[in-house]
Amino acid sequence: MPTQEQLDQRTAEIEREYPESLPDRFQWWARVLDIDRVRLFRLLGLSDSEASRTPLTALPQVVDAQVDRAEMVDDMLGQLLASFDYDLPALRTALHQPMDTAEEKRRGKHRTEEEVPLPYTPSPQVRRGMLLNQIVAGGPFALRALQAYLSEPTTTGNGRRKKRTG
Repeated sequence: MPTQEQLDQRTAEIEREYPESLPDRFQWWARVLDIDRVRLFRLLGLSDSEASRTPLTALPQVVDAQVDRAEMVDDMLGQLLASFDYDLPALRTALHQPMDTAEEKRRGKHRTEEEVPLPYTPSPQVRRGMLLNQIVAGGPFALRALQAYLSEPTTTGNGRRKKRTG
């Protein structure tokens, strides 16, 4: 846990870097957290096919068309960063670490025989949709859903998983 002085330094640094305009904030979030373009546009409410076709240069228009949603996601990203004590590198690492590894570290163990797998494992696309719905719905698990959504491995056009770098 950081000292109060370290926390003050981190928040001051974030405040210096954090852009004023909403579209600039999303470009900043994408850069500092290494959020890919499609994932960013999906968070802003575009469909999968729209997000795939939309160039990053259209970000200001997308944000302007989805202001309420953009403000909500920006606020949630700020809350997620706060939950990491404003430690951008730690948050970025957590988002780009494979989920199995993160879960194992959190539990301090590997899967045991006593754990029963779920009867239904959603496809990556269905899981991402479920996470997006939970983010938009808000509630007590919205931040966890946001972190899980941003941690999901990207997929190539043919649906195969691609390793995330970061």
